[in-house]
Amino acid sequence: MLLDRHPEAAVCALGPDGLMVEMPGSVPLAGHRVVRDRSTVNLVTAGDRGVVINAWERARAVGAARALVRLASDSSRPVALYLIDGRRSHGVYLGVVVDAVGDDSAVFDPETPSVAPRFVRSGKSVVEVSAELLRSRERVLARLAETVPVGVVHIDGMGRVVYANQRLQDILGCPRAGSLDDVLSTVVDRDREMARRALEGVLRDGVDDDIDVIVRPAWADGSGDGYGDDSGETLVRQCRLNLRGLSDDDGDVTGVIVCVEDVTANGGSRDGRQLRATFDVLTRCHNRDSTIGALEAMLAGALDGTSPGVILVDLYRFKELNDGHGHDVGDEFLGVVARRLRGAVREDDVVGRIGGDQFLVLCPGIATSAEAVRTAIRVAETLGHEIQLKDLRVGSRASIGVAWSSGSEIEAEALVARAGVAMDESKRRGGGRPVLYTASLPGAGSHDAR
Repeated sequence: MLLDRHPEAAVCALGPDGLMVEMPGSVPLAGHRVVRDRSTVNLVTAGDRGVVINAWERARAVGAARALVRLASDSSRPVALYLIDGRRSHGVYLGVVVDAVGDDSAVFDPETPSVAPRFVRSGKSVVEVSAELLRSRERVLARLAETVPVGVVHIDGMGRVVYANQRLQDILGCPRAGSLDDVLSTVVDRDREMARRALEGVLRDGVDDDIDVIVRPAWADGSGDGYGDDSGETLVRQCRLNLRGLSDDDGDVTGVIVCVEDVTANGGSRDGRQLRATFDVLTRCHNRDSTIGALEAMLAGALDGTSPGVILVDLYRFKELNDGHGHDVGDEFLGVVARRLRGAVREDDVVGRIGGDQFLVLCPGIATSAEAVRTAIRVAETLGHEIQLKDLRVGSRASIGVAWSSGSEIEAEALVARAGVAMDESKRRGGGRPVLYTASLPGAGSHDAR
């Protein structure tokens, strides 16, 4: 048997839904380690979770399956995961993890009744087994979706809701999602159309996207914009929507998975007016006041030989786009740029919109100016790609200036001014590549004195 050949194996017992259960006493363990977790999906790296789900489906269909995966606890080497239908002898499925190096065990032994192929035992046709396999996959995915701490909704290529978990309803405060309109019903008016366009873009192009929206749950009081009015204050939530396209074997887009996370707490407040005082309504970046305030705090609290750096981004030809195609197009363009900026920087960095077409990235904990420049290069590369808007594709380019405080005492506005000098030099050089502030740059002298 497999366990006899691998005394070092780790073993778990699984129920028919793929979740781990107590190990029956009938399983012949001889010092084997028993694994206790929620499911085998939790044991492996994120990139191998789909492999495990496919192996589980094969095991349910034919009795056993083998998959090469990497464990989340140690991704340095592959292991072999065996999933075996042992219900005839033990009443459970068995998961067995062995070292993949040198493993030559058979996936299953046809002479062993407990793991004989299911379609042979059941007498079902291949068509019937295929249908059962599809239903099994749907059940497994539904159970997995109910275990994650985010809202999950599957939307097909026609924009119809195929599945939504309970957590989605809890986060959005919306009715049970039966349509896309239900999903977006509690998103404030100014964000609802942006979210709809983002979904349509993923369904059209298959390109993943991440957006932040403000949500006014159905139970909250207040006006339709979600920020309250003079008669009272509205409780709102800032939510992040991760949009991931689905495609078939031919590469055609068949739908989109949306994961919804409540990130309001990351901003420190659920109050609508506080959100409006901190964030730029259009881009969901920090506004100028909160950005400068955050930089002042970083400068005052710098420790361990590190100090903050700043990256000033000035978009090319935004006024031409805004004047030639209208403010709606300009607003859409700024929203995409903001999302790209947030995706290019580090997790602890702060992205602020400090002017009509200017953004400021704050980089805390910088030990050398080269660290800030590396982040600025990622920003430049991200903004160098064309942007597909709802009705047109436009070029994206920016002048980028970088300044690092280098541990010296300097005021926030003065550091931003230095980044402005470097940004002007980037513009003189044709833009598209960041320039680091130095005292030798034209116009630098007045800022060194501060």
